[in-house]
Amino acid sequence: MVGDLVWPGSFFFLDTPTGGTAEGLALALNDIVAWIAPDTRVVPGHGDVMSYEERLAYRDFVLAATDAATPSPTDRVSLREAQEVGLPQEFGRWESRLVPVAEWIRMVRGGAPWG
Repeated sequence: MVGDLVWPGSFFFLDTPTGGTAEGLALALNDIVAWIAPDTRVVPGHGDVMSYEERLAYRDFVLAATDAATPSPTDRVSLREAQEVGLPQEFGRWESRLVPVAEWIRMVRGGAPWG
């Protein structure tokens, strides 16, 4: 049981006001992949039980979505501008009512909640 560290099929809610980060989530997902035997099924806090392949796919998605939302050191785009541009189309299916693309970008970039 991994609880709310894994939200299959949607962006994960990062608790940024208490120090949560996309990098911390990626580390936790790497631990889940490394520590849990491949033949063990994982029970997320929400959604269906996950196979090893599904855990890998979810971890890879989180890493890719984090990279897509993370500004480069030379990026001069404001948070609001980044939210208006959004993410590449392949991430659209991961948007949810709780965590829309604009909120994922805000959380990854460390902006103020729902700002």
